[in-house]
Amino acid sequence: MQLSVLSAVEGGAMAFQAEQERLERAELEAPDCQASASVYAQLMLIYCLQNDLFQAKLLWKRLSEETKREHAELAQIWTVVKALIQGDGPAAFRALNPTPALPTYTQDLAQKLIANLRASNMEAVARSYASISLSQFAVMVGLTEEAALALALSQSGWRHDPTEGALYPQEPPRSALSQTPSQAQLRQLTNFMSFLEKQ
Repeated sequence: MQLSVLSAVEGGAMAFQAEQERLERAELEAPDCQASASVYAQLMLIYCLQNDLFQAKLLWKRLSEETKREHAELAQIWTVVKALIQGDGPAAFRALNPTPALPTYTQDLAQKLIANLRASNMEAVARSYASISLSQFAVMVGLTEEAALALALSQSGWRHDPTEGALYPQEPPRSALSQTPSQAQLRQLTNFMSFLEKQ
């Protein structure tokens, strides 16, 4: 299943635009365009939050080997990026909840990414499954079965059958906001062409 981080984020890609621009500027203004590891770590996480995995990959590729070796948090975040590229949600959750934890300067971004991935996966489950086993759902949202059950039951309309160990998600109503701009444009064009044909 292809993961989409931003599908659950209000405000979409613009939410982190100012911070991204500030970090990119810090990289460009750094001596020899080699910023600190904290700048790179935060920037890579922001790219993930914006679902711009291509930019995250390019950032990793332009890091010096020395920087990659000396800063384990960058390799850890790269593991998250690779998991997202491959659509492997469980691996992304494992990389975001490591021991030892990510440095404090990345904690807020990492927690937002976890929350966004979890919300995105929950939406995908609600849209794709009539029923799902509790254990499978727990893996998909990166939680223990107990926490996953509590999360599922906090959603409107979701049910749990303890005898089967299954969850029954309630599909959220489809809104015009969930359409991509191209779908909306295609609908408008179709309506316009229908109007012209009637003339």
